[in-house]
Amino acid sequence: MKLEEPLNIVIIEDEEPHFQLMKRAILKTYPHSNVHYFEEATACFEKINEIHPDIIMVDYLMPRMNGIEFLEALQAGGMNIPVIMITGQGDEGIAVKAMKLGASDYLVKSSDFFAQVPRLIERVMRERHLKNTLDETEKRFRDLAEGTSDWIWEVDMEGRYVYSNPMVERITGYTTEEILQKHFYDLFPTKEKESQRRVTFQVMQEGKPLTGFVNRILHKQQREVILETNGVPIVDKLGKLCGYRGIDRDITRRKRTEEALRESEERFRSIYEESPIGIGLYSASGTLIDVNEASLKIFGISDAARLQKVNLFKDPNLPAGMGEKLRQGQSVRYEIPINFRKIREQNFFETRKTETIYADILITPLYDGGQIQEYLAQIQDITHRRRAEEALKISHQFLEISNRDLDMPVLLQEYVTELKRFTQCAAAGIRILHEDGSIPYQAWEGFHPDFLEQENLLSTACHDCRCTSIAGGKSDFHWSCSTRGGSLHISSSSRFLASLTAEERRNLRNKCKEFGFETLVLIPIRWENSILGLIHLADPRENAVPLEMVEVLEGVAMGLGTSIKRVQAKEELSRAHDELELRVQRRTRELALANKMLTEEIEERKKAEEALRQSSEKLKLFAYSVMHDLKSPAIGIHGLTKLLQKQYACQLDERGKRYCDQITKASELSAALVEKINNYIASKEAPLEMERLHSSDLFQFIRNEFTERMQERHIRWTEPEYDVEILADRLSLLRVIRNLVDNALKYGGEKLSCIRIGHEASHDFHTFSVEDDGIGIKKEDCEKIFGLFKRHTSSSGVAGTGLGLSIVREIAERHGGKVWAEPGQGGGTVFYIALPRKEPEERSLSLVG
Repeated sequence: MKLEEPLNIVIIEDEEPHFQLMKRAILKTYPHSNVHYFEEATACFEKINEIHPDIIMVDYLMPRMNGIEFLEALQAGGMNIPVIMITGQGDEGIAVKAMKLGASDYLVKSSDFFAQVPRLIERVMRERHLKNTLDETEKRFRDLAEGTSDWIWEVDMEGRYVYSNPMVERITGYTTEEILQKHFYDLFPTKEKESQRRVTFQVMQEGKPLTGFVNRILHKQQREVILETNGVPIVDKLGKLCGYRGIDRDITRRKRTEEALRESEERFRSIYEESPIGIGLYSASGTLIDVNEASLKIFGISDAARLQKVNLFKDPNLPAGMGEKLRQGQSVRYEIPINFRKIREQNFFETRKTETIYADILITPLYDGGQIQEYLAQIQDITHRRRAEEALKISHQFLEISNRDLDMPVLLQEYVTELKRFTQCAAAGIRILHEDGSIPYQAWEGFHPDFLEQENLLSTACHDCRCTSIAGGKSDFHWSCSTRGGSLHISSSSRFLASLTAEERRNLRNKCKEFGFETLVLIPIRWENSILGLIHLADPRENAVPLEMVEVLEGVAMGLGTSIKRVQAKEELSRAHDELELRVQRRTRELALANKMLTEEIEERKKAEEALRQSSEKLKLFAYSVMHDLKSPAIGIHGLTKLLQKQYACQLDERGKRYCDQITKASELSAALVEKINNYIASKEAPLEMERLHSSDLFQFIRNEFTERMQERHIRWTEPEYDVEILADRLSLLRVIRNLVDNALKYGGEKLSCIRIGHEASHDFHTFSVEDDGIGIKKEDCEKIFGLFKRHTSSSGVAGTGLGLSIVREIAERHGGKVWAEPGQGGGTVFYIALPRKEPEERSLSLVG
């Protein structure tokens, strides 16, 4: 068998005659082939990309580059060209080495060498073709296996995976390397593993193919994956079963969708059956196919089988033109009254209902393949809604009357006119009843004067009648002609009277029947828990006022009650207004007299205040004068005593010296007391010069002032590390802090070791504290110490006037703040002073806001 296509053959041979003989043999068999000649391999290697040979024949022994070196160069260059090695030595080692380097075959130069060349070329090319075909097939399989969205696998008879495509990782979460270390049953859920493994091995042992086998495995992340498995057995050359090859498809989403669809169908069926809306399904020709329970209730039918004869297009309630629209594929919606009496008369279907209801109907064509297959009808009973709409409309009309500014007679007359128009009754009237049974207001239309004369004599207080019991709010709901709203409703006087016993008839005056009225309605006009009057309707026809209309009018009567009360209130207000006018005039005269007296009293008070102010100024001057007069003698006594001690100390005994010391201390105390009183008066009277101050400057000033005293007593001073800007009078605030620190040093005792200055800020205040760890103070004394000349019990033997803390409080209050004291948590005392953060003007604005 010869190759059909021409070949491009390269021969590398250093002996040209030998090449010519080989060429002749080749062209004899392959006359259309191209034979290229090279004397040495290097030249061929340089031209090989231009020639594109189908096969190369190379001699082993060559100058510069031998055959083995040529093969190595081809391999290094990545050239996949069939090569036949020619050797004249018959050395099998060379042949083996050449084959390892990629040679397709080798040929030993012998007597039949030239005859073998064409056959060897054909065999090599055939093998090359088969190899290319196999490579292409393998590539196609590999591309298919790696590109498919399914998992392709192979297992041996023990169930171990021996092959898997990369898609296994997307489906199971395991890589190819991880899955090749597992058995197929390792992926089954624990509860199902043993049963699934047993069933699968039974199928494998029988050598049956797996078709559409649905199983559930666990993903690497422990979520469930549903697979559809198809597999075929693998047999060896002897027909022995050695494993299975198959495809797994991830059908999790499809299965979940199927389950969701099934649940949706069940849910839809449940909705269909339990829906309060009536649903009916008709064929394309209009024949009824199915209805739900709500439809049966709406149409008063106990069994759907009774609707077999119903046809959508023959329904007498279907409005004209709607059938044609449905056949044209249009959806239609309409509201109609359904007269069941008419349906029964026409024998359209059997129903237990006889009344008329209102229905909202929506009919929608259902398509399949572009053609109408069915009609879906949705029916809602809107009777209550329609009646409510009518009631709302009527109530609105009566409300318009109520909202007009009308007197009582005009209001009642307009109500009566509207009642007659709405009910179409022959007669209508309204009576307003007084507590004593009198009728202060009434309006009538259609009643005979004799009827009115006899009816108005009927007293709710004196007569025992069913009609008067309505006006008295004593209606019996169990009585056949009483409504739940407390009205009297007789649709036929004749039938009603015939149904009563003789005893019951005696409680009726029956004036309505005497004047030819078959329909009688009495509706109480209510306001809160009282009945203000009655609406009276009468007509010679039976059932001229249906029960539904009575229910509407009961609501109207409540609105009328409100209007009546409003008009009554207006009348009472008018009377009260007239009365008030008289009272206002009388009161105005009284107020004018009182105003005159008040003006005189104000003038007298102003004079008293001015006298008080002048007296206060005189008292203040007197106080300053007294303080000055007191201070001068005290200073004089102090000086004379000191002089006495200095000049006559040698003439004084110990008692005399002691008396001098006592006089000196008493004079010093008197001078200090006078100075403190002056400071107290100044703190109350001197104007404040408010400025922006820095707390660190104030603390430094005080610390410097007391440093020497604190160092002598080894007392530690602490203050905030940060600076705070405050608004205050500098001298006043220094006096406050100085007094509080001085108090701590005076009264802290030997226990005092630390004075701490603290600060806290709120939205409105800066609060500073002076805390010591000295003797401390009791909680009950915390307020007393701020009084004038009040000193703590621990102050015995300590110089002081009892005015220091009073001055502190006065300064704090003049700044708009406050001061207070508390016992320390670990002993000692804490004094607090709170100063406002805002300007005085800002504070006043915030208070006004």
